[in-house]
Amino acid sequence: MKDRIRIMLGNQEIVKRYIGSRLVWSGGGEILLTIEPTGSSGFKATISFSLKNTVITPNNFDYKQIKSMQADDKPPLSLPEISYLYNEGKYFEIAFVGDDSIGEKIEKYTKKAKIIKFLR
Repeated sequence: MKDRIRIMLGNQEIVKRYIGSRLVWSGGGEILLTIEPTGSSGFKATISFSLKNTVITPNNFDYKQIKSMQADDKPPLSLPEISYLYNEGKYFEIAFVGDDSIGEKIEKYTKKAKIIKFLR
C-alpha cells in the first residue's frame, strides 16, 4: 500500500498549496487517468465525453480504483462506484452504480474543463 503524502499544520491537513494565485500542489489522490474533453453529456447514472485526443489506458488500469475526479483546479468530486468504463478513440463513457442524478451533476462540474483527472 502506498503512503499518502500529507502536509500538516498542527492537526489540520493542508489540501492545497498556492504561490500567489497559482495552485502548485493539491493533496488529492493518485492520478489514474487524464482526459482533455471537448464536450460532455450527462444522463441519469452515465456521463459521456467527446475528446480532443485518443485516451490510451495503461495495461494495468482498473477503472474500479477511481474514487474521485478533478476538473482543472476545482476541488475533487467524489464519485460513486463505477459499473463500467467505455473508451473508444475519441469517445469516453462512464456508468455509475445506483445514483440516477450523477451524470448531470458531473456534466455541470466538468463544463468548460480543459483537463479532467480521475483519481484513486
